[in-house]
Amino acid sequence: HKLQVWVNDYLYKSIDVLRATKALVVSTTMMALVRSSLSHISSATTKQEFAIGLIRGLGGYLEPSKREKFAQEIYRICGEKPLDNLRPLDTFVDPEIGSPSEYSYQYSGELDVEGLNKSEVVLTVDAQRNLDILRPWLEQSRPFILIGPEGAGKSML
Repeated sequence: HKLQVWVNDYLYKSIDVLRATKALVVSTTMMALVRSSLSHISSATTKQEFAIGLIRGLGGYLEPSKREKFAQEIYRICGEKPLDNLRPLDTFVDPEIGSPSEYSYQYSGELDVEGLNKSEVVLTVDAQRNLDILRPWLEQSRPFILIGPEGAGKSML
């Protein structure tokens, strides 16, 4: 029931905010925007988790320089706040504890040239955020397109 209320109250407003930016990196349909959003919000149990899902599901359509401002606007629309207003994209709901947390650098081993040659991934804040954006699509075997300049790390993801 809560999810239906949040969809009615916030989903289409968020899509309107996204479209008003006129900064989408790829042309798309309203249906694609809704489906992308739904893939990230369908399991939300709190309004903050719902807001984070909207930011992930829709923010990927924007160039990176526009995503923070978009995230701040989605939090405002939903009446929520990120843990750090200066890093609105870095708040996530930790599934292990069920509460908001922030991405932080994680690496459990020693980084050396040999590890880099094996294509070992260092879980920087950006890498963690990008993996969480892609996770629902990978888990549901949904198609998606990665767009970015050469050397941006598309094949690493």
